[in-house]
Amino acid sequence: MKKRFLIFTADYGSDLLPKAFLQSASQAGIQADIVLLRHKMDREVERESRRYFPATFVFAPLRHELLRVVRRVLLSTGLAAPVAKLTRAVWMRKRIWRSKIEALTPYLLGIMVSRFFLARSYLAARENEYSAVLLIDSRDVVFQRNPLEDFEGGLLAGVENCVIENQRQNREWLQMVYGKSLDALNELWPKKVICAGVTLGATAQVLSYLNLMCAEFMKRLPRLVYLNYLDQAVHNKILYGVHDLDLRVTDNSEGSIVHLATSDLSEFDDDWSNGLRAKGGRMVSIVHQYDRHPELTRILLARLESDAEQKAVTDACAGVGSQL
Repeated sequence: MKKRFLIFTADYGSDLLPKAFLQSASQAGIQADIVLLRHKMDREVERESRRYFPATFVFAPLRHELLRVVRRVLLSTGLAAPVAKLTRAVWMRKRIWRSKIEALTPYLLGIMVSRFFLARSYLAARENEYSAVLLIDSRDVVFQRNPLEDFEGGLLAGVENCVIENQRQNREWLQMVYGKSLDALNELWPKKVICAGVTLGATAQVLSYLNLMCAEFMKRLPRLVYLNYLDQAVHNKILYGVHDLDLRVTDNSEGSIVHLATSDLSEFDDDWSNGLRAKGGRMVSIVHQYDRHPELTRILLARLESDAEQKAVTDACAGVGSQL
């Protein structure tokens, strides 16, 4: 029997636990395994995480000291790009070696890109255990309700409010990966940014998506070595390109996945005291990039703490009652 849901997220090196992320998942009533990707295994972090969401598991497949040594040597000697070019060349020519090469490639990448390879390896080994998978950031995400409530299958991604040509960072990331030629990216400039921070899908769809992303990373490897944020460029190039994914793209007005980095919040109800809601009153499921808006951040986090305190009091009273 399949488990219902896998949530896979990465810790970008912060010493702080993604407390709000875990706490909000619990309060939203989400039934899932949350896998927290880290550079190194830390059982204390895992135990502390489970205070907020019991089914949290730390996943640290890379050898941390080896990762640090390889990075330091390649960057200090200027060999990072040549090694990446050689790795790509062998990958292109020797299909039989591809899986082994891809297993080592994360040692050449920052965690924001390597997470796609590592999520794929984790999921491929457990494909039959899950029916749905959420690939998601954790530092700036809170859940307000279960995202599976209105998930219709396939692959679901969300757009930001801006178009690519008007968003400097996304423009630059695309040019860093695919070159400065405007013609090569001409079809992308008028399209809205699809954020790589939240992708929800049926297990087979997510695996297909990860295969596409990892293959594209390998083809562009010399331009990606130890650089972060460039996964966003590849994400947009893939999803706006030709593929067999059963893709649906949602925007902030639908209230399923919302990205707030380029939002002025005008598409939402003005009263945030009971959470962030779409204009029609629908409670947003996943709020991403809330920390770009200080007042919204204050209200959402205070609401989480208030709900947590109320639950603690309720649990305590129930415990006393059971002893009477």
